Amino acid sequence: MIESLKNYTMNVYGHILSFFKNLQHFSIIETFDVIYPGLSLCDLPSTTFFSSTLTYLCINVMTFDDCLYLLDGRLKQLTTFIVEIYSINNSPSIVHNMVSSNIVLFVSNSNGGLSVWFN
Repeated sequence: MIESLKNYTMNVYGHILSFFKNLQHFSIIETFDVIYPGLSLCDLPSTTFFSSTLTYLCINVMTFDDCLYLLDGRLKQLTTFIVEIYSINNSPSIVHNMVSSNIVLFVSNSNGGLSVWFN
């Protein structure tokens, strides 16, 4: 299943950002379903989901680590980030110092167990 998530991320999410080079607002929140899986960035290059113009992102991700990958500097213009996390596990999370001071972040998992707001 992990390989199919990687393929879906590269073939759908990655192509959206590469095709719409000036995309500023991207919102694709759906219920978690095998037909529309969340973004999964684990073990993928940072160029898979990258934008220098995106300011607003509202998206489903598979894990909390995927959420942190999105804040690693690949979306430098991002000011609003809304994410729904499918699974928050106990694996060690990556640590980044790239979170911009002007980003607004709201995080919630599908069970409503985690909410974070950065201002």
